[in-house]
Amino acid sequence: MAVNSFATHRRSNSRELCIGVIAIGLCAGVVMGDEITVRDDAGQEVTIEARWVAAGKQAVALERRDGRWEVVPDQRIVRRTLSDDPVALSPQEIEQRLRQEFDAPRLVTLIDRSFVIALQSTQPLIQNKGAVGRAGSHLKQAAKFLNGMQSGFLAFAKDAELELEKPKFPLVVLIFEDDQEFDRYVTAQSEGLGLSAEKIASFYDLFTNRLVLRLRECKTFVTPLHEAIHQQAHNRGMLQRLAPVPAWFNEGLATGFEGDGERVKSGPKAFNRRYAGIALTAKKTSWTDLVRDDAAFQGDILAGEAYAQAWGLHWWLYTRHRNEYRALLRHYAQLEPLTTVTPEEREAMFHELVGETPAELQQAFTREAAKLLKRR
Repeated sequence: MAVNSFATHRRSNSRELCIGVIAIGLCAGVVMGDEITVRDDAGQEVTIEARWVAAGKQAVALERRDGRWEVVPDQRIVRRTLSDDPVALSPQEIEQRLRQEFDAPRLVTLIDRSFVIALQSTQPLIQNKGAVGRAGSHLKQAAKFLNGMQSGFLAFAKDAELELEKPKFPLVVLIFEDDQEFDRYVTAQSEGLGLSAEKIASFYDLFTNRLVLRLRECKTFVTPLHEAIHQQAHNRGMLQRLAPVPAWFNEGLATGFEGDGERVKSGPKAFNRRYAGIALTAKKTSWTDLVRDDAAFQGDILAGEAYAQAWGLHWWLYTRHRNEYRALLRHYAQLEPLTTVTPEEREAMFHELVGETPAELQQAFTREAAKLLKRR
């Protein structure tokens, strides 16, 4: 990837911040336009245009003109000069940068409304007219899915009475035709942390702000739908990236959406029989665990249970405790990037805002879900 050398420290200094694959800010943190001078790996001073988003954990989060966030160790900040807000890159400028970053002869792109979609093919397209046609068809299919997904997300926001913003940056979607190339990209972005690359079908990157998927997922878009919801939530003024929002809320929201490959068929209000069945038989995770910390989402073994449990907790609050749900949402929206919330603080705030413990809620959910599963 063509990134500034100092950006390679973004994860090593903030690994606990980014689950990386996988997110409603009813308010957003204050950001300012700046010229930031930083010291790179070679000790040279480099001045960049960026928004100073937040400082914490001995680091600074900077927002670049293409929507990327870079976490820079604060000792590398040489000086900060206030200036006008940097202008976001246009879709056409984003497209050109993608051609510089990836193998241009194998890259085909499509700009569709708020999306910039890029497909990295396995062979140079100029040598194969048939491959060009197929790539174009894949991009059109992806655009149809993305716009249908976006309509479903906006319908959820209307039902939840949320005020959304338009995306400030073009929403980049990367599609890899070759699975091994996708795996290498995942490994490079995550530095080997979290789920194994081969077990990931698609992901939303909190740092690059990109939705990345395998081409074979474009048949049904089951997993990309989940990740696309994260991209929408982070780009419409709902939650800030790198804020300590509990994973159960992020994942519970995203697992609530189901589609048919072109549109969203159901949202977070719908009862999901598959997730409910997994949640009722889960042995290694509980709602208390999810409320206290995110450990269950950070490995291969427990992740299946954790996502189902997250769906259950989110669905239960959204459908049975709407006022309390909105109170939690307002609280999570105010959490700032590069801050920390302890397990004790997470659990105490949840109890204060909801009025019941996670265990009490889970007991009520178990009784109700068991009844619903028995119905045909």
